[in-house]
Amino acid sequence: MSTPFDTIARIGVVPVITIERVKDALPLADALLAGGLPVAEITFRSPAAADVLARLAAERPDLIA
Repeated sequence: MSTPFDTIARIGVVPVITIERVKDALPLADALLAGGLPVAEITFRSPAAADVLARLAAERPDLIA
């Protein structure tokens, strides 16, 4: 079983995203996963960031965020 660090090293890139609305989190996560990028850095430049992370953790556990 690989660790999150192994996954990030294998992929070689971490998309950095700012999400303004929680409702946009799941479609974006689905697009990243479908494109073979199971990782994202969620910035805290948006008031929605903490809620976005909570939603992703609960509903897209395969995404490393």
